Amino acid sequence: MSGVDGAKFNKGLPKALVVDGILFAVMALVLDQVLRAWGTTTLAEGASVSFIIWFGFIATSLLHSVTYECRPLAFYAINAGYRLVSIAIMGVILTLWK
Repeated sequence: MSGVDGAKFNKGLPKALVVDGILFAVMALVLDQVLRAWGTTTLAEGASVSFIIWFGFIATSLLHSVTYECRPLAFYAINAGYRLVSIAIMGVILTLWK
């Protein structure tokens, strides 16, 4: 759906994984600050705050792939869903870690 052929995707995968790791570390650091500021103490609170952050910033900003880039809604759903699961797991881990 992204329009990238398999060979090109595989060639860029190592770099993409490193960049993803760095970006997720930054996201986790920022999310940790938000969770602390909001005083989350339970798993439900951590997941709820993570969902709000995802919905307000990530899901909305990814929607341009459908509206401007004319990508299928399924493409958006996969990307947004992947990030929802990632940030929810981060929120739960960071809440437990306190």
